[in-house]
Amino acid sequence: MNNLLKCTFAGAMLLMSTSSLAQEKYEAALSAFNQEQIGEAYILLKNTLRDNPDHLPSKLLMGRILLIDGFTIDAIDEFEESLQLGADKNLALPYLSTAYLMQGEYDLVISLADSQPISTETKIALKLNAASAFIRQNKPSDAESEYQQILKLSPNNIAAVSSYTDMLISVGNLKSAEELLNSYRSQMPTSAALLHTYGKLQHAKGQKEAALDTFERVDAQQPSNPLYMRSLASALAELGKYDEARQVIAKIEQQTPADIQIRLLKARILALTKQQFEADKILQQLTQELSLLDEKQRNERIQLSVVTGIVAYINQNYELASTELARYVSDRTPSPEIVGMLADSLLRFGYYKDAITALEKHIDVVIKNPDVAVLTCELYISIRRNFKCERMLPELEKAYPDNTKVKLIHAKLLMSKFQYQAASDYLQANLSNNKEEPVAELKAILFGQIGDFNNAFIQASYLTEKWPDNLAYQIIRADIAVRLGRNEEATEIVNKALRLEPNHLGARVVKARIAFQQDKRTVAIELLESVVKEKRDSLSALLLLGQIYTLEGQFDLAVDRLLIAKALNASSPEPRELLVSIYRQTGDLKNAISEINQLLNLDRLNSEYMLQKADVLIEMRNYADAASQLNVVYATWSDQAFDLLRLSKIQRTALDYPGAERSIKRAIELKPKWEQAHAEYINFLVEQSRLESAKEELASYQKTFGSNANYLMLRGDLAFAQNEVEGAFSYYLKSHQAMTSFNMPLLKLYVLAQQNQQYRNKFIKYVKEFTASGNRSLIVKQILADALMLDKQYDEAEKIYTVLLDEDQLAQRAFILNNMANIYADKDIEKALEYSKQALDITNNSAPLLDTYGWLLVSANQLEKGLDTLRRAYAVNSEDPTIQYHIAATLEKLGKKEEAKEELIRNNTLEKTFPDKADAEALFKRLD
Repeated sequence: MNNLLKCTFAGAMLLMSTSSLAQEKYEAALSAFNQEQIGEAYILLKNTLRDNPDHLPSKLLMGRILLIDGFTIDAIDEFEESLQLGADKNLALPYLSTAYLMQGEYDLVISLADSQPISTETKIALKLNAASAFIRQNKPSDAESEYQQILKLSPNNIAAVSSYTDMLISVGNLKSAEELLNSYRSQMPTSAALLHTYGKLQHAKGQKEAALDTFERVDAQQPSNPLYMRSLASALAELGKYDEARQVIAKIEQQTPADIQIRLLKARILALTKQQFEADKILQQLTQELSLLDEKQRNERIQLSVVTGIVAYINQNYELASTELARYVSDRTPSPEIVGMLADSLLRFGYYKDAITALEKHIDVVIKNPDVAVLTCELYISIRRNFKCERMLPELEKAYPDNTKVKLIHAKLLMSKFQYQAASDYLQANLSNNKEEPVAELKAILFGQIGDFNNAFIQASYLTEKWPDNLAYQIIRADIAVRLGRNEEATEIVNKALRLEPNHLGARVVKARIAFQQDKRTVAIELLESVVKEKRDSLSALLLLGQIYTLEGQFDLAVDRLLIAKALNASSPEPRELLVSIYRQTGDLKNAISEINQLLNLDRLNSEYMLQKADVLIEMRNYADAASQLNVVYATWSDQAFDLLRLSKIQRTALDYPGAERSIKRAIELKPKWEQAHAEYINFLVEQSRLESAKEELASYQKTFGSNANYLMLRGDLAFAQNEVEGAFSYYLKSHQAMTSFNMPLLKLYVLAQQNQQYRNKFIKYVKEFTASGNRSLIVKQILADALMLDKQYDEAEKIYTVLLDEDQLAQRAFILNNMANIYADKDIEKALEYSKQALDITNNSAPLLDTYGWLLVSANQLEKGLDTLRRAYAVNSEDPTIQYHIAATLEKLGKKEEAKEELIRNNTLEKTFPDKADAEALFKRLD
């Protein structure tokens, strides 16, 4: 028992120490990094991230180190993951942009330059990279625009001047380059960057000796800069000073061994010194050996190949069959059967393209055999070349009008284009009375696709009765039974199948589906993973795993399974739809757009896909493309009033105000007496500051619908837009009184209360009276508590928050807990910490919540842990001056006064306005 207690205690201590160890290692890594001990910093961070993979400060620093060491893709992963975890864009985007640039992802670099909200310093860094990306895309005008924007933001930005001049030199505009460079060199004569650019200008003007002299001066000024050394090595080589150039190259290779430009320069020097490469020896040797075969020997080998291939196919040695049959058909005109065997052998190894090539090369032969022709069509459908099957089909139907397989391929072709109802109608017209096995099987699958599970079950039942020993049909029946809610019958079938075949994969998938329906997700996952382990291409298992992992929030696992499912069936929308959902939840908008585009390729007129694409484009702030996408939706919905109103709201978020107005007006035109549409139009006019038009519409609204609660709230909106705050307050109050279940005017009253003490007092009085009258709305109670908190009536607010926390359904629980932590901060630190910890358990990546918890830890003298938490808050929002001050104050308490002072200076904390500014100023004075 004592040993058990010791182990339990040790485990608890281990858990408690993980965070502090992570922080200690991070601080040590940061110190090593600042001292340019990159290797040591990397090892420390690697250990930190092994123990705490989501430690944001460590991930951000690790990304920078990977970038320095040339591991660009790994660096990209770190920065993208950091952003998904909520890292401050100002800390991650400049490095992510650089990594994208190094990786050649120029469109991503350019799109990042428009990121919002970011600091001016970050914007400049992103625009510098965007300019470089434009240059690499041969778009100098776009690059010039970026440089000019940078110089407006930062007139003396050396990097911008240098790069801008480089670009002008590269396009041959030497006069403008010289003018620009001279104007800045006179201001900053000691700048190595500008001197280096001047050397490049000299070189462009043909002054090679002078350029070399300049590059040598730059190298003397900054001797370890690979960029500058590259120019020096190139200049030396051009002047025939090869030994000196090699010495410089050797230095660069020590720093950046994978430098592509240096490897090219090295090759250039070898060529100039007549050291030619020995190339193509292996190919020449192979050619010589083949040339030794005479014609007779070659013919014997080909004849042997066809015999060997057929025998290998019969013995199911498909690898040997495909090799030998391919050799035969490359030199002879084969029969349809041999082409069929070759294609089938290749397909069994997953060589779809090779199979297609073999069939297409002998298409005239293929068409002579319906079985091989149908195989060809099946293959076309599987690789989404449906149009090729469509071309073959008329000829097949003409040649074999009564062939069931040809009719089935017609139905499958329709299904591949998601025309399930058309496929069902075709089968009904052409094979309604056909009881053949493949026909009944396709009908069961097709009815399931269109959601007609009753008819699907009839076909599955026929299959199981006619062929009772076929376990595959039993499983199809069980799968359909689950969807009909017939879980007992499905369970019975599955259990029977598993008794006969304990490892039957299909039965285990259906069993997992039953467990999933019964909310036994862990059981379902275990079953499905065991299936995928044995059969990596089990599409149904992969899709179901993707759904369950998504619901569990295990997005990496979900994506992994769904990407495999997508690769297995590229024409299926289901894995792509789930991937879009995951990518949007995790902030991976680039991949979300990619998947939506693929969905639109599958179904170009799907309005929901178009809206999803527009939503993602809006998130990416690509408003022009979003508006264009929404215009297509308008054309689809132009006769659907309810959908048009929904569309107008999305168009406003895309900043397409003319489009939004058109949609609302069209909705009103379709339904002139629809109150919501008229109210939405008035809202729109107020938002657009078209107040006179709003007044006219509001008068018309009153005549039609009366002075109801919605009308009164709209009057309040109009008054507020006209800066008539007293009138707005009055109208919102009347609106809520007219319909007390209508919470929107109450929320608008709270906004006014936040801004003005006079209205705050009135608001608190009204809501207190309202709740005293018996109202039980949780939203109303929370609004009152928040108003009391705002008014520093902490005891009153605490009473209400305490009652609210007993409620199961509480949307803002984390922030209520955070408010409780702030209430207890000065009277019971342990209780405050407990409340703060509970808040973070719910929302663990909120900067305000992390700041509260970190500062409470510091107040409780848990300085190291507090600093770690505050750094995590800073990683999420680096521009919050309160967080900056808290970090500096904590560093002071730890005796790190220089670091504390640097924290305040680097972030310009004292230049900002925030509640703790006086304390921050006092801290800074103490640090002097």
